Amino acid sequence: MLKRLLAISMVLVFAFSFTACGENEAARADDNGTAAASDDVAPVPGALGGAGYSRHPAGHINAFGWEIPEETIYLTILFGAGNHSVWASEEVGLQNHLRHYREEFNVYITPVFIMGDGAEYVNLALASGNYPYDIIADIDRTLTQLFVDQGRAVELTPFLDNIGSDLYDRIQHFMPMLTDDQGRLWSIPYFFGTQYEMPDWTAHIRYDEWTAIGRPEFNTPDEYREVLYRILEEFPLTPDGETRFAMSMPGFSTPSRAREHTDAFAGFWGFKMGYMIEDDGATWTHWSRHESGREMTRWFNQFHRDGTMDPSAFMHDFGEWREMFSRERIVGAIGGWWIGMHAGHEIWLNIDPDSPEDKRFL
Repeated sequence: MLKRLLAISMVLVFAFSFTACGENEAARADDNGTAAASDDVAPVPGALGGAGYSRHPAGHINAFGWEIPEETIYLTILFGAGNHSVWASEEVGLQNHLRHYREEFNVYITPVFIMGDGAEYVNLALASGNYPYDIIADIDRTLTQLFVDQGRAVELTPFLDNIGSDLYDRIQHFMPMLTDDQGRLWSIPYFFGTQYEMPDWTAHIRYDEWTAIGRPEFNTPDEYREVLYRILEEFPLTPDGETRFAMSMPGFSTPSRAREHTDAFAGFWGFKMGYMIEDDGATWTHWSRHESGREMTRWFNQFHRDGTMDPSAFMHDFGEWREMFSRERIVGAIGGWWIGMHAGHEIWLNIDPDSPEDKRFL
C-alpha cells in the first residue's frame, strides 16, 4: 500500500506536467460520456527487455532518482475540468509522454477526459460510489473537499519531507494557500494560476506606491479610487517626466473584450456576467438598465471628469497598453490577475535585474 501511495504522489507531478504542456491524447467517448485515452499500438509487457513496460531492469535508478519497480504501476487520471475536446494534432505529444512514463518508470498511465460538464460528472461519480480513478486533475477546492470528506483522498503532507522535497522547495511559500485549516495538503498546483479561488478579474494597485502612502485600507470602488488619487498626488509623473493616469484598462480594442472587462468589474456592484440576478433566479437585468449599473458608469466617468482617466483606456490593444504600462504611466488598472505581471515587473526586471522587489502590482 505504501509503495502505491508513494507512486501516486510522484506521478502526480508527472501527470500534471503534461497537462500544463497542453498535450492531450486522442480520445474516444465511453459509455459514461467521458473520453478515454486510445493507443493505436498496444504496448506489450517485457517487449523492451526490462521490468514490465520499462526498458530498464527492476531496481534500476533512472535519471529522476526513480527506482524501477518489478511490477508495473497502473494509474488512471481523470481530468475533471470538463468540456474537453481533443484535437487529432495533439495525439502524438501525449502518446510520447505516456510512452516515456512506461519505458522510463514502468508506470502505465491512462488519462480520461470529460466531454461534458466536469463538476457534474465528478459529483455524480462520487454520489454513486463508482469512482475508479487514482488521480484527478483540474478541479477546484470545493470538489477536492468532497474527496477528503468521503475518505477518497490521500494526504500528501507526509511525503513532502522525502520524495516530495524538491516539490516542497517550490511551493513552501504558498503552503498557507494550499493547505486546509489543519495544515494538511490534499492537492498540488501544476502551473501558476491554478488556485481557482483567486480573483480572476479585479482592481490592481502598485505595491511600493501603496506602501509609500501608508497602505490605506480600501474595500469599495470609491475607496479604491481615493487611494489611486492619493498615489497620483504623491507620484504625478513617471521617472521620465511623463504624465500619469489614475485609471486604465487593457484590451478594450474589440467589442467582445470590452464586454468581458466591463462584465467582470461589474461584480463590484453585485452583477453576475453583467446581469443583476434577483433572488427568484428568474429576473435578470443587464447592468446598462439597472441603477447600480448607472452608479458604475458614474464611477468610471468621475475619472474622466477629474482628468485622471487614460484617454486611450477604451481603445488599446494589449500590446499598446503594455508599452504604456511598462513606462509607469498607469497608477491603477482593471483586468485579469496577470496584467501587472506581464506589463509591469517582468519587463522592469528584464531592464534592471536589481529592480526593487516591491515594485510590482497587486
